[in-house]
Amino acid sequence: LSQVFTVPSEFAMIKRGALVSAMHRRLRARGLYVQDAFRVFDHDGNGVLSCSEFFSACRWLGLKMLPADVHEIVRQIDEDGDGLISPEDWLAWMKDVAEEDAAAAAAADSDPRASEAAPDLGAISVAQSQIEELGEVPAPRESDRSSRKKKGWFGFG
Repeated sequence: LSQVFTVPSEFAMIKRGALVSAMHRRLRARGLYVQDAFRVFDHDGNGVLSCSEFFSACRWLGLKMLPADVHEIVRQIDEDGDGLISPEDWLAWMKDVAEEDAAAAAAADSDPRASEAAPDLGAISVAQSQIEELGEVPAPRESDRSSRKKKGWFGFG
């Protein structure tokens, strides 16, 4: 697949879209909206997602990724370069499905039966796995990036 797209940004867009779509399907299967998921994934409650929290969220959703994949994704999501995913970063990255979720959440708010089916966010526990944070991991060299492109996320390549 990566050989079909000659411009790296095109392939990155395809990978991003595939991951966002997979995450969204799995979030909805668990009854979560994009905005709620961020709060659930923020294990320590500091308002941002670390690489470990994002890695743990992916595992909780059944997405198998290596820490190096998570580091690459966080680098792409993180707008200010601090190695953390802010709520704004998260919503911007998930923008294609976040707007759809916001409309669905608004419709659910007007349905009195929806509150009965909504999950209790405080009762959801995402088991945490520790991986190195971006400040602890050197940025990949160009040769590392080209070898990662051959395999890609989810083993596509």
